Amino acid sequence: MQRLMVLLLAGFLVGCMSAGPTAEQAAELKTLSAENEGLVQAHKITHVEAATRYNEAVERIGGDRLTERDRLLNAYRVALASQVDAGQITIEVAKYQWEQRIADLKSQDRAATAAALAQLGDSLQQTGAQMQAAAAAHRPINCNSMAIGATISTTCY
Repeated sequence: MQRLMVLLLAGFLVGCMSAGPTAEQAAELKTLSAENEGLVQAHKITHVEAATRYNEAVERIGGDRLTERDRLLNAYRVALASQVDAGQITIEVAKYQWEQRIADLKSQDRAATAAALAQLGDSLQQTGAQMQAAAAAHRPINCNSMAIGATISTTCY
């Protein structure tokens, strides 16, 4: 059962640091998760303490790359751990709520990306239409005139 809390902690890698951690940093966080799991199982630290230790490592590793959303996820991890320690929710419920939050954020990211791409497409269409109109306005007009009997026929293109 304690293994689920470690998965909850490790789940942070999915939603954190826009550039993502390096392989070494991910290994460091994984090692810390294993250490925290052992300490929680031995009743030497609480889930909140484990989450706090993990967050401190993420802050140190992520540094300037951490976004406000990353920091909010850190706070959410501690809030879930607090509820587990208080017996308000089980580890399974905490894991589900964490995964749901990550899925919601990914969905929001996809929606924002789709909206940005749609806006870019509209902008490109508008720019293309403006360029075509400008080209048509500046296109030279060629006219050919021909005398046919007593009349003159002029064709412009």
